[in-house]
Amino acid sequence: MAPALTVPSNTAAITYVNGKRFVLPAERGDATLLQWLREIGLTGTKLGCGEGGCGACTVMLSHWEGDREHGHVVHRSANACLCPLYAVEGMHVVTVEGIGNMRSGMHPVQSQLANSHGSQCGFCTPGFVMSMYSLLRSSDEPPTEEDIEDALGGNLCRCTGYRPILDAFKTFAKTDPKAYTEEAIAAAKGLSPNTATNGTLPANGAAANGSHANGSHANGTANGASKGCAANGCGANGCSPNGCGANGCATKEASPAPAGKICPSSGLPCDCGSSKAGKSPSTSSEVFVMGGGVKQDGKRLGPPPGTAEPIFPPELKGRAVTELCMPGPRLTWYRPTSLARLLQLKAEHPNAKLVVGNTEVGIEMKFKAMQYPVVVSPVAVPELNQLETTEKGVEIGAAVTLTNLMKYFKHLIATRPAHETSSCCAVVNQLRWFAGNQIRNVSALGGNIVTGSPISDLNPVWMASGATFTVASAERGCRDVPAANFFLGYRTVDMKPDEILLKVTLPFTRKYEYVKEFKQAPRREDDIAIVNAGMRIRMEQDNQTGGWVVAEAAMAYGGVAAKA
Repeated sequence: MAPALTVPSNTAAITYVNGKRFVLPAERGDATLLQWLREIGLTGTKLGCGEGGCGACTVMLSHWEGDREHGHVVHRSANACLCPLYAVEGMHVVTVEGIGNMRSGMHPVQSQLANSHGSQCGFCTPGFVMSMYSLLRSSDEPPTEEDIEDALGGNLCRCTGYRPILDAFKTFAKTDPKAYTEEAIAAAKGLSPNTATNGTLPANGAAANGSHANGSHANGTANGASKGCAANGCGANGCSPNGCGANGCATKEASPAPAGKICPSSGLPCDCGSSKAGKSPSTSSEVFVMGGGVKQDGKRLGPPPGTAEPIFPPELKGRAVTELCMPGPRLTWYRPTSLARLLQLKAEHPNAKLVVGNTEVGIEMKFKAMQYPVVVSPVAVPELNQLETTEKGVEIGAAVTLTNLMKYFKHLIATRPAHETSSCCAVVNQLRWFAGNQIRNVSALGGNIVTGSPISDLNPVWMASGATFTVASAERGCRDVPAANFFLGYRTVDMKPDEILLKVTLPFTRKYEYVKEFKQAPRREDDIAIVNAGMRIRMEQDNQTGGWVVAEAAMAYGGVAAKA
């Protein structure tokens, strides 16, 4: 057994909420982040289902990765109803109150949702706002419409309907400018490209070199471009009845449209963004940018006028992660920072629960009245957070979140030979429909495996792909267990009480070897499976006949029986 290690008792457990520093209360290991937020008066974060399914409690968690000089901030959305209070130690929590309000000014995400009639009863609105805000803050470039729909997959709305919500948020999406060229617009109207470049379009069009009875100029525009903007506007950057985004392009008597300027919404000639267009004196050179900031004359100035969007606290930059021991009358919370200490705690407390996303233990404690006196968080153990590629496959630490796993596998799919990543593709495709984005951001791979659920979406894929699980203990060291032999019965796995799951090794597929996933659920997104499966076959060519035959086949199904 490893030698006893001292636990720092004078380490203050701190967190920041909307830019304000807090010392977390003692003896609250069984409390959730949502409970505490509402206790301190931040009631904009709502309690809906209480199990991470509706997204009404969505907040943004930010933490620093790396050292102070070369590190960076990581933003992610999370369900506050499941997040343990002590799990946010050393993080910055941003709630809907922190990004804007009616008194001091709303954030563009909030105002766009309101202007698009995307809120009715309003109960789910804070969750939608924070999911979209988290996506913008975590993106290096404007998200695609698919990214936005995926980010909102963990949010439910029962009265407004999703169309106005999606319409509001898709104004922040990246668009393809090729779809708005004169040639593309002419083709959409059934006209030849020559008509768009050399001729005169009908009343709603514009000729590149033509003229019109009511007005002609160098390039010729229909109606003299006196109404070069659509009455209904063109999204966040387009024209509205009162102006054109931040540049205020009025619809009445607008200046002639420059060549090639086409309104992205209406397809009409438009002077959106033109330096000759009419501009509002107060915001003549201001445009909203990613994350809600304002860019003026090419320089990023920060939050929009009137808002107080919090920055990441300087105190947390490069702050060393320390070991925590937070005792309490009902639950003691541990956060070790080394594998040796983690194994020692598991040896001393064999019945202790390891918690990362709290998506299983939290629900058991809340709805099944289960009591767990000792809870250990392994998120600060480096060995459990490693993602490493070897010659034979990929080694994945048990505490790696599903979001990070998905990103890493997408990178492998894009950079390695296609025949090697068939199993990676199956995992990515299965994760696409695995819970909501908020759950994937905090849930660990190891928890999904060790739970031993018969309807786990990933376990059949690991079994069919020939993955290997490595478990470890302080007394016996490490041992490898094939995924196909790991599940012994209903929620029973091949692990001793003092063992932990250390890593998962997924082998690369060979040529002519294919892995495919399957899931059938009551609804496509954010739902548990009725039945799922992982399937693998390897083909080879028969030397005598020259035909192709199945050399290997492996299939694993979930939701059918307790064990294989």
